[in-house]
Amino acid sequence: MKRMDIKTNPAAAHKTKFYTARGANKSLVLVSRIVSDAVKEYNHLLEQQELAEIAQLRGSDEYCGRLKQDMGKMFRRLQGYVCELEQLGVELRDFERGQVDFPAIRNGRGIRLCWEMGQDSVSSWYEPDLGFSARRPISELAHKPPLAVHTD
Repeated sequence: MKRMDIKTNPAAAHKTKFYTARGANKSLVLVSRIVSDAVKEYNHLLEQQELAEIAQLRGSDEYCGRLKQDMGKMFRRLQGYVCELEQLGVELRDFERGQVDFPAIRNGRGIRLCWEMGQDSVSSWYEPDLGFSARRPISELAHKPPLAVHTD
């Protein structure tokens, strides 16, 4: 699958909104709708791309041109969805699965709360420097780490 380069709104990158798990879950009513639209548009765009490639191979230049115009419109709509999410402070990580990250703070450090389309609530979190593969259950955020005990 080809990685798409969706240009984002540079102004939104300067304003960081931090979420709590509760705040992220409350925002899912709106976020889930935007993500659902983005995933549908992305999948439709990929289908159109396949059709355009086939049309080009078959020498159907006129049809291919129309498909590419349609793809341009779809791409702009997709950019719009990404910008809507950015305005909310949310990052769409995966266009196929509808995975998003909500910026948050834990113990003074930036973390990301994770949600995927189809889930009822934010399910996990991770530290950006450790990467998405190091995500942990959201339930861990409710528990404070134990205090260190020194024995002499």
